[in-house]
Amino acid sequence: FFSERCIMLTSKIDGFTRLMRSFSPLAVLERGYAIIKKGDKLIASIKDVKREDIINVRLKDGEIGAEVI
Repeated sequence: FFSERCIMLTSKIDGFTRLMRSFSPLAVLERGYAIIKKGDKLIASIKDVKREDIINVRLKDGEIGAEVI
């Protein structure tokens, strides 16, 4: 009984661990999304930038700078 319960609890913990990792910002980047910032501020809307603003785009394998056109 004890070993079956341990196996069940270990399985649940493994499932929760996988779920938490899937919500990690790095995991999101691995799926092809990007994190865009202007200075220290996250850009969540087109309203957050204007023409000629300099932004940073973080992808899964690094960052690039860009200018809004």
